[in-house]
Amino acid sequence: MGVDEAKARKKKSELEIREMIPDNLKILTGLSREAQELLFAMLQQARFVNNPSSRPISRRDEANAIAYHAFRSGYLEELHGGSDSKISNEEMKKLMIESSAGIEEWLEIRDALLPEKREVYNALLQAFRELWTKDWEQEKREHEMES
Repeated sequence: MGVDEAKARKKKSELEIREMIPDNLKILTGLSREAQELLFAMLQQARFVNNPSSRPISRRDEANAIAYHAFRSGYLEELHGGSDSKISNEEMKKLMIESSAGIEEWLEIRDALLPEKREVYNALLQAFRELWTKDWEQEKREHEMES
C-alpha cells in the first residue's frame, strides 16, 4: 500500500468516526483538545465492536466504563500488568467490581440531584473536595513513579 493510499484510508476512517457523532452533539467542540483526542480514539475502538448486545445501557454499564477509563488505563494497570505483577487477577477483579459499584451509586445520586437540585450536588462535591480530595492533583492525570 502506497503512502497516498494509506492517507486516503486514514482520512476515510476518520470521516466514518466523525459521522458516529450525531449533529446534536456539536457541543463536543467545547471539549479540551485532549478530551477530543480521547473521544476520537474511543470511537475508533468502538468501530471494532461486532454484534453488540441489544440490552439497554444501564447506569452500571456507565460506571464500568468510567472505572475502566479511570483505573484500567492508568497506573493501576501498570501495577497489574507484566510478569512481576503486584496485583493478582482476582485482586484486580475485586478492585474493579468495587469501583464500578461505588461509581454506580454515585451516578444514581447524581442523577437524582441533577438538574433540579444542582446546588445540593455542588455542595456534595465541595464537601468531598474539602474532606477527602483537596490535596489530590487537579491537573492532567499523568502519574509517574518516583524512583
